[in-house]
Amino acid sequence: MDLRWDQINFATATLHVRRVKQGTPATRPILGDELRALRRLQREQEPKSAFVFTSERSSPFSTAGCARIVERDLTPLSEPSPEITHQRLALRTGSRYRQRKARHNRPG
Repeated sequence: MDLRWDQINFATATLHVRRVKQGTPATRPILGDELRALRRLQREQEPKSAFVFTSERSSPFSTAGCARIVERDLTPLSEPSPEITHQRLALRTGSRYRQRKARHNRPG
């Protein structure tokens, strides 16, 4: 979950995804509501950080920490908070990766 602000291109609404373990870097589009939420988070983030997802101690979120927050906050909201919207963005990007990997590793 070490997404950095410099990986987000607000002008072109794209997210530059770094891959680990010899993966191929990719560029993903960001939808309008997600882009607005990211801009709002960047504007309101205190203290300012190079990382998008930060803990109370201003360090990057661990994957386990993010999963705990998502589990806790799965209740429906009338208007999603910026934190929930950003978690959805991270989960959406991760689920696309898992889906592609599952298709690639399919026997046959």
